[in-house]
Amino acid sequence: MNPNPSAAAGSHPDRRAQVGVILAGSVPNLVQWFNLYLYATFAPYFRTEFFDPDSPDSLIYVYGLFALTFVVRPLGSWLFGRLADTRGRQRALVAAVTMMSAGSVALALAPTERAVGAWAAVILVVVSLLQGIATGGEYAAATVLLSESGTRGHRGFFASFQATTIVGGLVLAQACLLALLLISDREGIPEWGWRVAFVAGGVAGLASLLWRADSSAADPVPAPPHIFFSPPP
Repeated sequence: MNPNPSAAAGSHPDRRAQVGVILAGSVPNLVQWFNLYLYATFAPYFRTEFFDPDSPDSLIYVYGLFALTFVVRPLGSWLFGRLADTRGRQRALVAAVTMMSAGSVALALAPTERAVGAWAAVILVVVSLLQGIATGGEYAAATVLLSESGTRGHRGFFASFQATTIVGGLVLAQACLLALLLISDREGIPEWGWRVAFVAGGVAGLASLLWRADSSAADPVPAPPHIFFSPPP
């Protein structure tokens, strides 16, 4: 006989709350890296849409802009870290996923180099900057949210989902390419397939935001006010 039936009755809601917090931190992270890896995965297919198709260096240019996303990530961590501290971890996550998803939709709808000339490359630069900032901000916010949400003795387990979903985003991006190759010929990927992939990334971001809006998970650690460069008490 259980000597403490009330504790046993409360264990299931606690377990559901813990799962909800893990999903709240890891699902946006999964979507974020899925969108970013879509760029890396489909770059060989859309490179001639944004740069001169006759240029042998178009692939270098495209991956050079992908490298730019790494350069601006510290800026994103600072900006969204500030937002997370003042407005809450969840708001920072939502803002980062929104920025990343908007970038994917912008790429899916972007005009080609044949239509607008060098402006196509400018669009790619702007999207790379925005997605790099979003990645840096979401990475930090998700890590802090998951680690702060962990119960005693389980903080490492909670935080591990941040790294797990990074790999999961890569797997999903590769699976997206494989699915497109299975349902169409290889020539269709440079024509329209890469745009479908970026639409899928944007829709996934929207779906994660809608799920988050319907979720009952709350920010587990309220942000203290005025902690940025605040004087000691």
